[in-house]
Formats: sequence, structure tokens, C-alpha cells
Amino acid sequence: MTEVAMQPVLDAKKLQTLVYYIETLLSYFPNMKTPMRNFLISLREWPVQMRFASVSAADYKEKVTELSDFYSPFAATPSEWEGCAGSQSHYRGYPCSLWTLFHTLIVGATDKDPAFQSGGVSTVANAMIGYISKFFTCRECADHFSRHVSQLGYLPDTGDQSILWLWTIHNKANLMLAGDQTEDPTSPKIQWPSAQNCPHCRTDGNRWTPILTINGEPWNQVEVLRYIKSLYKAENLKQTPRIVRTNDVIEEVLNNLKKELKAENSLIFDEAHDKILNFCKK
Repeated sequence: MTEVAMQPVLDAKKLQTLVYYIETLLSYFPNMKTPMRNFLISLREWPVQMRFASVSAADYKEKVTELSDFYSPFAATPSEWEGCAGSQSHYRGYPCSLWTLFHTLIVGATDKDPAFQSGGVSTVANAMIGYISKFFTCRECADHFSRHVSQLGYLPDTGDQSILWLWTIHNKANLMLAGDQTEDPTSPKIQWPSAQNCPHCRTDGNRWTPILTINGEPWNQVEVLRYIKSLYKAENLKQTPRIVRTNDVIEEVLNNLKKELKAENSLIFDEAHDKILNFCKK
């Protein structure tokens, strides 16, 4: 949400793009926890219910802070990168996490996206294109992404085609960034997946096996699909352990009590919070 707040003004088109993106997250992000779901629903409904034609950055930040305080959607979020941690702080991180998110959404929508039933374009693909074009802070990266999409010459209209579409774009980006100063030397930009991770993804099969040639390299389409689906399907995704500070737990419990008792303005809970925390420090 930080990138969105960096926009001076969210005009009607950007608000529409944001709402569409949030709806996509709500529809296809697997294993979403209730606090995060409620947070996203409220954030999606806010500009719609208020009938805003535009929203300032200050108003958007204020609303995100208000909803974050109320729902605590990020209470279980680790303070440091895990799967996308780089060898140094300026490597990988957010761009890596965005690719991971997009692959996860694409796989999650494979059998659920209603657009496919009528031959329409993948909802996730449309949401990605909109978000990157309107909000991604690396404008050069956004331009490269748009160029890769244009070079492919089509937008996906089936689940499997969507998976291969994003995989192709990802490998085009990796090819372009290989050896770039942004490349983490401990995680080089390779044509993914590696032969080690997917031994059968490169031309293994019989003469009837569908082959895709990406960046001059032949790939076994069936095995690539099998690998990506297995990697990003909901049951195989790592669940972040709920390791939070004692203070976070206390605040969450007391905030829930406030809501249930309809006593949001009561100072009793603030005093209780301080007393409990002081006791835990002993």
C-alpha cells in the first residue's frame, strides 16, 4: 500500500485500478487471514461508498492507518524479508515479493476466474497490468514490463495460458537483468526454473510433447505447468508462523474487547494495556 500512497492524487482511473486490484487479491490470494480480508474489504469499499472522484495522498494514508489500527492486518507479518531476502538489503526484497504474489494469484485463479468461462482475459493479468502501469514506483521497470507484454502480442484467456504468460514475462525480465547492477550475486537472474529444481522442464518427453521456445531455449510446456502449479498452489505455500511481540498480542486482545463492548473511547483499556505490559516486563 506504500506505493499507492506515493501518488500525489488518486484520480478516478487510479481509484478504479486500485479497487480492481484489491478485488483480485480478495478473490485469488490463498489462505488469507480474517484481519487482512476485513482490512482489504474496508479499503476497497471506502472510496466507492463515499463516491469519491479522487483521493489525496494524505487522505489515503490516513484511511490506511485508521483501518490498520482497527484490524491489525499486518500483526503476523515478519519485520524482515524471508523467502525474498537478499544477500544485502538493496537486493531482491519487494520486486521479488511482487513476482511471487503475481505467480500465486495466477495459479490461484486458474480454475476460479469467471472471465475464462466467456473467453475473457485473465482477471489477474488485467489487475497486474493496471497496478504496474499506475503504481509501481520503478517507472523504468514498469515500462519494461509493458514492453514485454506488447512483445508477446496477446493477453491470456485460459488458466494454463495465464500461468505460461506470466512465466514467459518473468523469464524475459530475468534475461534482461542478468548481470545488471541490481542482480544479487547470490541469486543470479537465470531462466527459471533451473534444471536442478525442475529436471524435466527442458525438452523431456516424446514427439507429441508441446514445446515452447522462450529466449531461444526449448521448454516442455506440460512439465513447466506442473512445476509452477505445484510450487504456488495454496496447500504448498509456507504459512508464516504467528510470532509477534507481546505488545502486539496485548493490543489485539484489548482492541477486540473494545469492539465487542463498544467502548472504543474508553481510557480503561489504555490503562490496562500499560499495566499488563509493565507486568510482562518484570
